[in-house]
Amino acid sequence: MGNTRDPRHLQLAILQLKIKRNDNTRKKTGILEITTFKINQGITVEDFEQSAISMQKDFLKKQSGFKKRTLNVSQDSMWTDIVYWQDQQSAEKTMQLAEKSELVTFVGKIDLNSVKMNLTKPILIEE
Repeated sequence: MGNTRDPRHLQLAILQLKIKRNDNTRKKTGILEITTFKINQGITVEDFEQSAISMQKDFLKKQSGFKKRTLNVSQDSMWTDIVYWQDQQSAEKTMQLAEKSELVTFVGKIDLNSVKMNLTKPILIEE
């Protein structure tokens, strides 16, 4: 009889297939920098969005290893900034450059006490 009809075994098999199928994609994806934060009181969404666009155009897009970025905001005003990097070295080098750059305007709009940042490696990619 066995567990061939157990839905957990089917889900595990599907997950293993997806991981195997996406193995080559995963190697090309690199690192994701995921940062969550709130913006300072008195800063409008529109003002922050314009600063984010300027920072991306004037700084981020010029960095080696930068691939793409998504900026999201939840209903409770928690922002999630996801930056896709070619590799961890590119992400770390850019973070060091950012500390010495003209990003003061953009960073000044963020509640620094709310910031949480992680560098993560994608495991499963489905597009």
